[in-house]
Amino acid sequence: MGIEDSRYFCPTVSRIQMVEEFIINNPNDTKSWIRLAKLILSKTSSKPNECLEEALSALSRALEVNHYSKELWLMYLRLYFRQEDASNGLQLCKESLVYVKDLAIFYMIFHHETNVSNKEETLLECLEFLKSDEELSTSKRSHYTLQCFIHLVQLRLLSHKDSKNAQILLRNVLIERSEISEVESTLRKYLDLLNIGDGVALWLSYLHIIEFMCLPSSLVPLHSRPFSDIPQNKIVHINWQTHLRCSLSDLVDVFEVCKNKLNIVYMFSQQPKEREKIMPYYDALALLFASQNIISEAYKVYLNSIKICDFLISYIFLIFKDDQTSNALTCSIQRALSLHTSPCECYHRVYFEIITNFIVTDTRLADSFIDEYLTRLSPSKQIIDRKSQFR
Repeated sequence: MGIEDSRYFCPTVSRIQMVEEFIINNPNDTKSWIRLAKLILSKTSSKPNECLEEALSALSRALEVNHYSKELWLMYLRLYFRQEDASNGLQLCKESLVYVKDLAIFYMIFHHETNVSNKEETLLECLEFLKSDEELSTSKRSHYTLQCFIHLVQLRLLSHKDSKNAQILLRNVLIERSEISEVESTLRKYLDLLNIGDGVALWLSYLHIIEFMCLPSSLVPLHSRPFSDIPQNKIVHINWQTHLRCSLSDLVDVFEVCKNKLNIVYMFSQQPKEREKIMPYYDALALLFASQNIISEAYKVYLNSIKICDFLISYIFLIFKDDQTSNALTCSIQRALSLHTSPCECYHRVYFEIITNFIVTDTRLADSFIDEYLTRLSPSKQIIDRKSQFR
């Protein structure tokens, strides 16, 4: 009878003995070793620290005969760092890499290293692992690659008095330069691991550092958490200010290089499924022009990337989200509609979106926009129904 078929209503001590007896004849059954460690940890007859030491002892015996078990190593290392004295943990993590490689182990090393150069070296090793790991999906590989880049940049930001070092690192990696460091040359090899969405996020991070001398808040790594601390497909927003630190032309030039490097125009037109991942690029560029009150250029950004109807709605949302007042809404709508004066079918949708999604709580304003719609365009049944609802 296998260990899986054993009765589990017996006391913990008896269950431990049963598992140990099973392991004697099945030393390569890693699941049983893990079960044994969990049972030891759950003992109520011993103090927690004694249970921890006993569980680590059991896992040490398990690793003697199962050197290449990733599950055993991960459990052993995680338990080891729960001890009051885990001074040898860093060395154990490095030794484990001789037998197994896993993102969690690289993170443990990165987290417990105190030397900045060693932290960088760990991230480079992690990138090489990501490149060769066949078990990872393409999207996860891209996501974790982005996080390694972000952690590297954050290290540069934290270890230097200004942002120049981090800015140079990203510039030399993203933009071709003849004279670059060995680290920067190595990092270039891993850019191909990024999908279009994560590529856009990295470029927007570079723009954010150029202008604000820091990473976007949504991508700032929390060093007390694993590499998954940045949610997958996280959108990077840049809150451009009226007074720019850099010149507008320099920022626009970087957007242009990004567009060419990532082949954004082709990807947007030929890969419909990728459009949502690319839109943060267009949003950031349009917002940049809007922050400088260059509305015509903001209009062109969207007009070149999406249909006029989608542009009008996106533009209105874009302006309105920064100033959610009735006056701001009115101005943004008037500006948007003034850019394209020919009545077309998309106007019906634009007005309907405005009335339905923006101002359903403001009947007076909704009423005035319905009147404007009825005056400007041929009535839509949906709008007429909405009018009767408000009146």
